[in-house]
Amino acid sequence: MLIIDVKDSEYPERSGKFYVDSVRTTLSPNGGLRQEIELGPKANA
Repeated sequence: MLIIDVKDSEYPERSGKFYVDSVRTTLSPNGGLRQEIELGPKANA
């Protein structure tokens, strides 16, 4: 399982370690990559 550390200075209550449910990678016509990460529940790690 993948866990990421999210930091939000504007809303500190949203910060923490979260499981990643999915990652969607798309390629634009001009060659740029974009990754959309769907967060799962907060991890206790």
